[in-house]
Amino acid sequence: MIDKKLLDRIFEILPKTSLFGGISEEEIEYFANLMEEVRYKEGEVIFSEGAPPGDSYLILNGKVDFFMLGEKLGTVKEGKLFGVVAPLGIQKQLSTAIAKTDITLAVIPKMSLLKIAEERQELFGKIMFNIARDLARNLILVKKILMEHMEWCKID
Repeated sequence: MIDKKLLDRIFEILPKTSLFGGISEEEIEYFANLMEEVRYKEGEVIFSEGAPPGDSYLILNGKVDFFMLGEKLGTVKEGKLFGVVAPLGIQKQLSTAIAKTDITLAVIPKMSLLKIAEERQELFGKIMFNIARDLARNLILVKKILMEHMEWCKID
């Protein structure tokens, strides 16, 4: 059973994430009880680019830096989810995640999605819908970045 203090912290953050839009308090509590706490020291690698897909993470405190092909992509802070798509696919990790500070994460184990799919199909459907919606938003952003890059690269 998950620690009450950790459960309270997760319950405080999860409803504010897009992944849990339209999900009831009871469903959030069920989901939160599937999570585990893990800590990383500053500079520790959470996962590496090219590694097999793994778990998803909620930052309870601290910051995480992301790198791709050795280039820094950005920093994610407390209250944010990352790695949400990894458990769904078979593709390798696209980036490397490194603790920028000492951090505490709530881990969403890859296998917990299977458990939700078996035990709580309606909740699973809501989560999948929210992931799909977030992916669609991300694709729009990627398209915008590509279009700006293509415009910049045009030769007259």
